[in-house]
Amino acid sequence: MPDQESAMLTIDLFTTPKPFTGLTATHQANALRSWRGCPQVRRIFVFGAVSGETDSIAESRSEVILDVECTENGLPSIRSMFEIAAERSEADLLMFTNADMIYLPVFFNGVEACATAAGQRYLLVGSRMDFDSEEAFSFASADEVASFERRAAMTARIHPPAGSDYFIFPRRQYLENRLPDLWIGRGGWDLYMVYHAKKHGIPTVDLTPSVMGFHQNHDYGLRGKEAGIPYDQDPQAAYNLSLLPAGVPWSNWTLRGCAKEWKAGGLVEKDGIGKGRLRKSSDRAEQGPDKPGPRRKKAGLVKRLTALIRRTFSWAGAEKRQPKRRKSSQAGVDSIYHLLQSAVQRGEPTRIVVGAGHTEYEGWLSTNIDTLDLRSEEDWKKQVGETRLDRVLAEHVWEHLTPADGITALKHIADHLKPGGIVRIAVPDGNHPDPDYIEHVRPGGKGAGADDHKILYTAAILAAAMREAGLVPTVLEYWDEEGEFHAIDWDPADGMIRRSLRFDPRNAGGRPVYTSLIVDGVKATMAP
Repeated sequence: MPDQESAMLTIDLFTTPKPFTGLTATHQANALRSWRGCPQVRRIFVFGAVSGETDSIAESRSEVILDVECTENGLPSIRSMFEIAAERSEADLLMFTNADMIYLPVFFNGVEACATAAGQRYLLVGSRMDFDSEEAFSFASADEVASFERRAAMTARIHPPAGSDYFIFPRRQYLENRLPDLWIGRGGWDLYMVYHAKKHGIPTVDLTPSVMGFHQNHDYGLRGKEAGIPYDQDPQAAYNLSLLPAGVPWSNWTLRGCAKEWKAGGLVEKDGIGKGRLRKSSDRAEQGPDKPGPRRKKAGLVKRLTALIRRTFSWAGAEKRQPKRRKSSQAGVDSIYHLLQSAVQRGEPTRIVVGAGHTEYEGWLSTNIDTLDLRSEEDWKKQVGETRLDRVLAEHVWEHLTPADGITALKHIADHLKPGGIVRIAVPDGNHPDPDYIEHVRPGGKGAGADDHKILYTAAILAAAMREAGLVPTVLEYWDEEGEFHAIDWDPADGMIRRSLRFDPRNAGGRPVYTSLIVDGVKATMAP
């Protein structure tokens, strides 16, 4: 990082746009032209296939990058974009931005001053000015920039501090502190960026008091919808939000939660939730309820997001329940470790069924929550210890865990699998086309045990959770978003799933009536 006596800091921008059609094409073209008009900006990377009226990409000398990993909704992976941008850029700073944001040279003057003062590691975020416009802007001269500022000032209003449309950071920062495969364009991913920075000790700075970009207002008809699913029931948003720590107010990850702000040419410590360490749920219990204030009297961010996640998981109006402990059908609390050790000594594979209920398979050790709580690191150390497992099987268990607990459990399993070992998970399929099926298995549904279901998985979400845990997913049976069923051959010796196309009698003749989403997670083998 250049010192204060060096030349202007350079910055490369990257984004992933919507199709360049209609008003969206005008807005995105305006954005690209504004970026190119700022002297600090060297290169612009556009990730993903672009379509429509794309002349503005060539006009702004933007570089289209197609060799980027994508999530199952076809959009570029956040992790992959951040890493590719870092490898291809030679600038001091990188900036991810939404594709319809307009920035002027004065914005980057503030960024440069703040970055020079911020040190070696930081995440710069900030709010925006929303304004109405269907016009095309040029930004080709100082007069045109001034004309735009006058035009925007007529209707521009500051956006609430619910998140950030841009993230600015030293170029190699996210090669060292990798991001998960977040779902861009879905709720919660921008909150996760602030959480991730705090988790890794990266100072977060709110630029709002000094500089802002301009957002061109548009409708949100496509936001948070996948195959007709409303935003407040979108499983991709639920996945992003599940990565945030439970029991901590989400306001900690908004602009209000930033530790510092850039104000009057200096870094200023924020008062309130942005200051100090992360609070855990136990901290809140010790402190007692928050005192009401002017902001709490309004329908603010926390209330809205809490309502979102409760609707998604059907928690509204009911207390959050933890799985009930049941007696194991085979192994006592003190015997799992010894049974696994005996299998190792006999040269037999180590295979366990978790959440087994009364299920028993020859050569498999059945466990339940009273013998092995999937969420408990202490249980895994006590009951599995140094033994490395060949196979782990869970049929209709993961839907009883919160999304965050599900990822925690997968990470514990990954830690205790052998290289090449497999965890096979079957859950109700959230893309099943039969409405009666969905009504039975959804959280709070009318089926047996559905009152304790916490999430309705799709193949995309369960595979993403496995990748977050460091496992390589293979989807064995699933319904896609178009209502088509897919299945590949799988070996029941690696884990029997009775509620499957082949083994459930309701699927006589090979016609899928009652099926499960079945996914294998494989622990990668070690490099030679």
